[in-house]
Amino acid sequence: MKKSSFFEESWIVVGEVIDDVWHGRLFSHRQGKPAEVDVSWRAVLSREERFGDVIGFLHTHPSGLLRPSARDERTMEAWCSCFGKPLLCGITAGKETEGFIFSADGFVPAKKTALFPTGRGRPRPTLIAFGMALK
Repeated sequence: MKKSSFFEESWIVVGEVIDDVWHGRLFSHRQGKPAEVDVSWRAVLSREERFGDVIGFLHTHPSGLLRPSARDERTMEAWCSCFGKPLLCGITAGKETEGFIFSADGFVPAKKTALFPTGRGRPRPTLIAFGMALK
């Protein structure tokens, strides 16, 4: 993961949710424009259909905003509705990362979120969030 970029970047987060701990690995990196990025919907659907382990998405906000934009909210609510389950939306700005747990009805901030780079046995960056597992 690059230290900083003028362009937004995104990843699919795959992993599992155990109790209120969301533990995921970053998968399928994409680079976008200064205020917009998308994920490969084909990769998302293929991964979910094949493994059922998509737990959310991570993307950057180069502007520094550490909360979901209105577009982020609409997109996450649509994915939750599509999959029929809550999903994690991680947002990184600079060196900080925050997580938000979405359902089709809205979102709540994760209590704590941490992004770990590759290394020490992690072949991909790892995202962990602690928060309520919405039903």
